[in-house]
Amino acid sequence: MRVLIHVIAALGVVMFLTPRADARPVAFATDAIVCASTVDGAAPDFDDPACRSSSIYRVDPQGREIWARLTVMLDAAALESGEQLGLFIAGKASSEIYVNGVRVGANGAPAATRAAEVPGLMDANIPLPAGVARAGENIVVLRLSGHHSLIRLRSPMHAVAIGPYETFTASAFAHYWPSLIPFGALIAGAFYFAVAAASGGWRRDQIFLAALSLLAAGQLVAEVWRGLAPYAYPKHDVRLLLIVALSSSFGLSLAARTAFEFLEKGRWPAIGAAAAATIAGAAFMPGFDGKALAGMLAPTAVATIIAAIAAFRGGRRGEPETIAGATVLAAFTASIILTRTMFLDAFFFFEVAALMLALFAVEARAHERERVRSADLERALQRAKEAREPLTVKVATQGGVEFIPTSEISHVSGAGDYVEIHLLDGRQRLHNATLSKLEAELPATFLRVHRSHIVNADHVRSLSREASGVGSLELSTGASVPVSRRVMPAVRGALAG
Repeated sequence: MRVLIHVIAALGVVMFLTPRADARPVAFATDAIVCASTVDGAAPDFDDPACRSSSIYRVDPQGREIWARLTVMLDAAALESGEQLGLFIAGKASSEIYVNGVRVGANGAPAATRAAEVPGLMDANIPLPAGVARAGENIVVLRLSGHHSLIRLRSPMHAVAIGPYETFTASAFAHYWPSLIPFGALIAGAFYFAVAAASGGWRRDQIFLAALSLLAAGQLVAEVWRGLAPYAYPKHDVRLLLIVALSSSFGLSLAARTAFEFLEKGRWPAIGAAAAATIAGAAFMPGFDGKALAGMLAPTAVATIIAAIAAFRGGRRGEPETIAGATVLAAFTASIILTRTMFLDAFFFFEVAALMLALFAVEARAHERERVRSADLERALQRAKEAREPLTVKVATQGGVEFIPTSEISHVSGAGDYVEIHLLDGRQRLHNATLSKLEAELPATFLRVHRSHIVNADHVRSLSREASGVGSLELSTGASVPVSRRVMPAVRGALAG
């Protein structure tokens, strides 16, 4: 949990220090008058009773051609600087644009039919000629069509605004680029866990972690796609579908990993419940932001319940890891609920990076405990084997060959091309072999603590550490053996185990 706290704190500092978009004056249109297209293609009479008032978010050109008149109230400060002004239009439509009666440009080519329409950009920035915009009321008239939409949205138009041209050019990137910070961590995590899974017999938990990292990285790319690379509006539908699919897949993978990690029985029913909740959330929530959020929240909530039940019952992997996992999942779920629509846009990728690091820390701690238990078991088996079949080291002497039981050796020291074997009774034997060669012959109870020393862990009385980082071992024979700084942590861990 300490790792998670540090990561979240660091990410908070990054988000706080991230530069924001320029705050120079920008004026947005909020209301519009919408009219059907005319037979001759000319602008309609917006005072016609057939026209209707609408908010900008309810202007709907999907599958048809329409005209819309909007009012933009521009502050005089926007004109005083003398900067190039621009008109920004964001929405699923091709458009032809008039400001105060002057045609200022087009985004694609709107038309009455799909065949005649040329799709415009989802986000277009049109430079305004000098003198067109004025302080106070500005009338913006748009000819719009959206015949190439793949899916129908409730709010296909997102914004129409006038402001400094450079502000619109930079604002999208300034909004999205902080989300790229965790991208490298997610890709590195996916690569690390994939390699670990491949080299470790395709362990299921590592495969899940690799998949979670890769899904989050893929969703990040889909999210920032809009800010980094302009695209024609039909691709926006592809982007939305991709975000929902990746968000739901992430949540479902998280639920599946949690079920396999903490449940001995009932894994598949739990995964089935998470899948049903995911499908229901993505299918019935209005709006694609809601679908993506529900597709992640539903299975994540199931995962949190599974982990909480496992923590309450004690958990099969040990209480600390289970409680830590349940706490992390609960915090992640709570953040989705509390931030809602802001979650995917502002918090998701930072939290996923923190979540992946937290899961990695839990995983690493569990593996370390398994490694220590394995080492303890190996030493215990080695001692049992020595008790049944005492191991010996063959040492050449002047009178022939001496077989020395390893249980009688306290430590071994390097002496050039020879080694000195120190026995418990104080005797020494000079052996014609290198220290590395002898190390390979000795059982697991012997530890290499220095480039020139190996000790029998069964006869270590104490370990002391100096301020410089080096240490020394006191043996039961009274001998003192140095411990190098590099191996000090490993020696401490081996003796503690």
